[in-house]
Amino acid sequence: MTKIVFKRHQRDFITAEEQYVGLFGGVGNGKTFAACAKCLELLTKYPDNLGLIGRLTYPELRDSTKEVFYSVMKMMYPPDAYTENKAENSITFWNHSMVIFRHLDNMQSLLGPNLGFFYIDQAEEIDVEVFETLQGRLRRVQIPVLKGLITGNPRGHDWVYDKFGMNEGWNNERHCENWKHGDYRMITAPTHANRENLPANYIQQLRDSYSDDWFSRYVLGSWDGFADQIFDISKIRGYDTLPPMVMVLTACDPAISKDKDACNTAFVTLGIGNDGFIYDLETIAGHWDFMEQLKLAGKVVNRHRSNYFGVEDVAYQKALSEALRHVNPDLNVVDLKADKDKIRRAKSVSHIIKQGKFRTNNRDLLSEMIAFEPDAKGKARKDRVDALVHALHMVQMFAPVVDKAVEDIKPHMVAKNSHDLWFRLTREQEMKELRGELEDEVFSELNYIQQSDFY
Repeated sequence: MTKIVFKRHQRDFITAEEQYVGLFGGVGNGKTFAACAKCLELLTKYPDNLGLIGRLTYPELRDSTKEVFYSVMKMMYPPDAYTENKAENSITFWNHSMVIFRHLDNMQSLLGPNLGFFYIDQAEEIDVEVFETLQGRLRRVQIPVLKGLITGNPRGHDWVYDKFGMNEGWNNERHCENWKHGDYRMITAPTHANRENLPANYIQQLRDSYSDDWFSRYVLGSWDGFADQIFDISKIRGYDTLPPMVMVLTACDPAISKDKDACNTAFVTLGIGNDGFIYDLETIAGHWDFMEQLKLAGKVVNRHRSNYFGVEDVAYQKALSEALRHVNPDLNVVDLKADKDKIRRAKSVSHIIKQGKFRTNNRDLLSEMIAFEPDAKGKARKDRVDALVHALHMVQMFAPVVDKAVEDIKPHMVAKNSHDLWFRLTREQEMKELRGELEDEVFSELNYIQQSDFY
């Protein structure tokens, strides 16, 4: 059969001894080819092995991942070495090892016998729950080497970045070609690493056709590329201690069903510090019925002493806000008139993130923010993000944000309504511009605000 010569990054992936191994990076870097070769090694080396190869949707699995697997298999083994069962979407080898192909947008398809390995192609498209479910199925007793393999394109600091330990401290920025973290290893290679197997002008065409962010993520394989993402996660930082809070706001995005595959109900509580930053004090999500949501809302409000509690003013959500007013007449319950377009709604507060004003330690929230894209595939969780967006709108409505840019311009003015000016300004131009050529424009903005609003 054909002798295959692997690139260094492909060899590193295939020979990695860790149980969980990823190969990410630029398009065309040969990651799927290497992963399929590794799967074939595991199938043929260990008799009676069972592996699962998956991708988010069936068309992509059929037309891309499965096609690559077949091409590698035909290069390595003769036709009589394996038998295909199209009805079961599986292939059985001469040694009774079997690989099954499954799309991953249905968790029920992952239930079944114990696995010796799994491989997820374009793992950044799926939720971490899918990966963890397959981890739980790696328990084929007679197989001495159990493996979980993933490939894909970096998607910023998402669940892959976190699960494979590439963060190594919240504020550290790492660009690692071969990164080990316990029993996890992540290998990252740009498109250039496989240039010999690509058309001569392929990379230059990509350079000429796409934005810098896209090129950084999809060609250079940067984990800090944020092409097409609404929220610039690179501007978010964690926190160790909290300053005094001048206001606390809680927003809820309720869901009706308690079914495990349904949307979560999410609560986000934000505190506005006296330093002008917005802190995620608590973000929780889960499946609760109406009475459980009502009781939990009361606990969250009491725990953080929330000044305002916001719920979107639509359909089922109205019942929660009305019940809260009944059981807690002193609570400021806000009916939020939100844009029905979730993407447009999120974009209207994305400038707060871009300005570096938001602080959070919540990994689940960050994962959802990264996956919250206009072209996001599948049923990616966004419940925490929806609640966060509501909360940030409440910040714009109520929070007495003090910002140095405003204080520098009108130092005698206090914070009562300075947040209105601050958000109008930061929405339109970068902070650094405020102290420069736009100063006259800023004064013009101030003239439209009644002086009494500031006292």
